[in-house]
Amino acid sequence: MKIDNIIDYLYSQLNNDEFEKDILKYGLEVLIYNVFTLSILILLTILFKNYLFGLIFIPVFCCLRITIGGFHCKTVYACTLLMITIYSIISLLSRIPFYHEILYIIALPLAVLLLLIPQCEENTVKLSKHYIVYKYVLFVLFVVTYFSSYKTIYFIPIFSSLLVVMIMYLMRIISISINT
Repeated sequence: MKIDNIIDYLYSQLNNDEFEKDILKYGLEVLIYNVFTLSILILLTILFKNYLFGLIFIPVFCCLRITIGGFHCKTVYACTLLMITIYSIISLLSRIPFYHEILYIIALPLAVLLLLIPQCEENTVKLSKHYIVYKYVLFVLFVVTYFSSYKTIYFIPIFSSLLVVMIMYLMRIISISINT
């Protein structure tokens, strides 16, 4: 079944005044892309036999990424390749004790950075006036998580996701400054 057939069906089922076909098509394409990328990450989790890491890292990363934002590739292919590369590297690093030690040191400063950075304007959930509350809630959650999960099996995937999102945020700032 082609995407256009699905769009036509959805359009006929919904209030035509509320939705445009182009918006429905874009939303469906994004959904398909995200399911594809998520499937690849789950496959990598299985291949690396790093189940708990994947189970925790992927949802924490997704929640942070859609609200904080960060670097975006110009094509979905580059984005998928970048995500596969990042996830593979972090998944492999998660097995190295030296990486754990570095993450234990930088985890709290990363949480503090959450308070200092503004939300990216593009491709993020718009929280408008609630963003400051959200940042404080995230900060408190990460600080509580830091002290409650320090040196447990949950710590590395949670703070690895924060690290990756912050790196992607910095990459966006660098790319903007280079292009201006």
